[in-house]
Amino acid sequence: MKSSLYNLSKYTFHEVFLNAQLETAGSNQSKVLERLEKSSKTMKNQAILMKLIYTILFIFLPIMPLIVYFQLSDILSQVYMPLETAIFTGSFLFVIFFGMCFVYLIIFGMMNTASFMKGDVFEWLNTLPLSDKELKNLSFLTIFRSLDIPLIVMIIAFPVIMGIGTRNIPLIISASITSILTVIFDFCILILIGKRLSTILSTSSVKSKKSSAIRIVTLLGFILLSMSTGFLINWAFSSIGFFFQVFSSIQNANLFNYILSLIPFPFAPAYLIALTSIPSIADLSLWITTIIGMGILAFLTYFVYKKVIESLRRITETEEEYKAGIIELEVKTDSILEIKTINPIKAYLRKDLVTATRDFQTFLFLVMPLIIPIIMTFSFVFSLGGTPVDNIYVIIVSLTLLMNSVYISLMVVSGLLTMEETGATIMSSLPIVPRERAKSKLYILVTIQTLSHLIPNLILLIVLNNIEVFLIGFMILIIVWNLLFNAFLLKIRLFGKMKYKYTIEEINKNHKIRKWAAMILVQSGTFLGYSFLFVFLTIIINLIMAIILNGLLSILVLALQVYIFNRMFPKIKIQ
Repeated sequence: MKSSLYNLSKYTFHEVFLNAQLETAGSNQSKVLERLEKSSKTMKNQAILMKLIYTILFIFLPIMPLIVYFQLSDILSQVYMPLETAIFTGSFLFVIFFGMCFVYLIIFGMMNTASFMKGDVFEWLNTLPLSDKELKNLSFLTIFRSLDIPLIVMIIAFPVIMGIGTRNIPLIISASITSILTVIFDFCILILIGKRLSTILSTSSVKSKKSSAIRIVTLLGFILLSMSTGFLINWAFSSIGFFFQVFSSIQNANLFNYILSLIPFPFAPAYLIALTSIPSIADLSLWITTIIGMGILAFLTYFVYKKVIESLRRITETEEEYKAGIIELEVKTDSILEIKTINPIKAYLRKDLVTATRDFQTFLFLVMPLIIPIIMTFSFVFSLGGTPVDNIYVIIVSLTLLMNSVYISLMVVSGLLTMEETGATIMSSLPIVPRERAKSKLYILVTIQTLSHLIPNLILLIVLNNIEVFLIGFMILIIVWNLLFNAFLLKIRLFGKMKYKYTIEEINKNHKIRKWAAMILVQSGTFLGYSFLFVFLTIIINLIMAIILNGLLSILVLALQVYIFNRMFPKIKIQ
């Protein structure tokens, strides 16, 4: 029966994977459906490709504990570190390995699991002659199927690589035990987190500020975690020798070892690997505490597994069963409905912000313009090292920040205006004034663009302790707004021109590549023009006058852009 359920889980998995792709696509769901319509194997091939990518990473990760093993053996053979200190340091590094496995499993499986835990996929399965137990098993197998190859590789790769590299039988056995327990535990935690995330992202409480804040923090954390994956791997591999040096003089290492080895995850598995890695015989008390910690981990894994099975009961129940068993509906006879009117621009702002918290791709477009400049600023500062802050340095910093605004303006305009493709039919049937919608978009765009420019300047002020760089960055803010207005007006002019008016939706979708190429050329030309003028005036006059003259020119350009905006979206008097 299990094999037949596993075969049936193939269909539920494909449906879950499709739902996850549609949710990630956001307002571009039609493109995903078009690709699926052209080839029925699109989703299947994409799922296989993603599994292979995850598998390669999980094969690569166990190289880190193998390096730690050789480093640990080398240190103990030279006898320049006490045994208990070596065990503590090695265990700490093994903790990093188990922690990275858990983090990457969460990143790779989060979206599919959250989509599955909504329970929509099981609505049609309730019509089949399956018992409640079979439905629970089917739900568990469906989630397992989404990560089956990576999970199997996670279990096998660690003991196999450690065995090939060390040929240490006790280490191979301990690696096998810890690998099985930690992978099952990680997988169960992934399901519980996915259940919680699905509740957060699918809540229908639009007015709840708490729900919106939780959704924003959750999505932001997921994005930051995903972006830091490469840095995390590089840091872990490059810091092995550093940690052995730092912890070489630690005091009371035995006390830390006894306490930490009792913590079931991820310390107990790490200590078991460390104890079987050393050629010497460790303290018997440490072996006892480690075995107790592993026993607690085994019990905790079983408990979490039962909790997961219980949580799967909700998604396999029909809505009527759930309401009858858990929720008592209260009918209020005397209820007063209060209707509040709100300014149209504020209404559009609220709609866009709430939609962004529910649309992963739109949220990504709005958040990345704030994250990317911060990362680039730190990279830029570290690359320059101890270069003195002179006029050349100020020019380089100013032009770098201005260059960021070129692609950031295109990114944020594209993300925010593409949002309008969703529900365009409903919006077009409402008595909407185009000018009010455009102004609401501009409020969000100007806020994001301003923050993406000022935050790096603030970081430079703190790192360089130089007020001149910050003031110059603040003074070229108007040029940044010029670039933003350029992108906004060009996007509407090229894609939203109708016979008698302009609209922010994409009406004219023909020659899309040419239009975007033209927008990029205009933005690049504007940047190069300001840059050339800035450098030229700095050479022939001085830096301050160059900034002032550039500022005056940018004010004139901004006034012209506002005039063009008013011509494209004239004021309409409603009687």
